[in-house]
Amino acid sequence: MSKYSVHNYLRGTFRFFSWLVEEGLLERNPATRLELPQLPDDPPKDIAYDDMVRILEVAQAVGAREYALISFLADTGCRVAGAAGLRLSDLDLERGRALVREKGKGGNGKSRYVFLKKRTVEALETWLSIRPPDKGDGVFVGLRGPLTESGIYQVVRRVAKTAGIQGRFNPHSFRHGWARGALRNGADINDVSHVLGHSSIVVTSRFYGRWADEQLKEIHDRVSWLPDEG
Repeated sequence: MSKYSVHNYLRGTFRFFSWLVEEGLLERNPATRLELPQLPDDPPKDIAYDDMVRILEVAQAVGAREYALISFLADTGCRVAGAAGLRLSDLDLERGRALVREKGKGGNGKSRYVFLKKRTVEALETWLSIRPPDKGDGVFVGLRGPLTESGIYQVVRRVAKTAGIQGRFNPHSFRHGWARGALRNGADINDVSHVLGHSSIVVTSRFYGRWADEQLKEIHDRVSWLPDEG
């Protein structure tokens, strides 16, 4: 069981016993002596903005599939399973959206819509115009058929290597980058939670609601209510 799970379990236990005391069913809360484990201060796992832009530039030169795939990851913030399982029938390019099914941690196999900017729609249209028709119904395919999650990682890795990227570049780092980029651009954390398909805003806050000191200074200067001049 992870530290997060233990922390949440113990906190829930404390609240349950507190409720029993409030209802007069217990004289005291036996959980008051429980010590919650300290949660790790995980470093950000997002791809750097400049690296993302550089990868997109190189991907456009490498090939239509690479550009469409990386644009999709960067634009939607979807989990890599969502891109790997994307079918032709899931695309609704006229409305700028796609239906994804995301497995793994947090995805729970649920389907949801992700949304596409014009740049990504055009990249997908270009790729679909030359996509081999005999590779099944997956949107992103290789020589043997639809790309797996591992296959998507290898595609991104090759492009990142060509681009000379030294920092993070794995497919999931685009999801982290989307979230933190949206928050820096002034998005509400609740909105980000919905876009990413999180089960709870607590998850969004835990992973993306932390900022470096210089980022906090920038946010403070932008939102502070104190007038600039006296």
